[in-house]
Amino acid sequence: MFCRAVGFFDQRDARMMAKYAFFIAKPTMVFVKIGAGGSALGELATISVARLIIHPVLVAALFLLIPGVDPLWIKAALLSACLPVAANVFVLSDHYGGYSGRSASAILMTTILASITVPVVLYIIMQVS
Repeated sequence: MFCRAVGFFDQRDARMMAKYAFFIAKPTMVFVKIGAGGSALGELATISVARLIIHPVLVAALFLLIPGVDPLWIKAALLSACLPVAANVFVLSDHYGGYSGRSASAILMTTILASITVPVVLYIIMQVS
């Protein structure tokens, strides 16, 4: 149903979009300077902190406030919340013609930083068990 709403004909077309995203985003990541523009580095730092730190903390707070939730669901939600910005952000920004360079940089920066934050979150999740 969702695939038809956004213009895909079937699940095969939807899966193909992920491959398209990486073919398009990678050249953009190569040619865009992370520090280009006056506030680009500040925006990327804000996006990275919001995505990799604030978002998992808010998800943890939300799930811990709901009584009776299975701890496995809480762990799965926390793990998915600490993942980096997805390539679909770039596909949408490229499709609508704006912010594609910085979204590619955000994907790159959050992916690099997630190599630190994801193991930390995994360690915390395993220690809480």
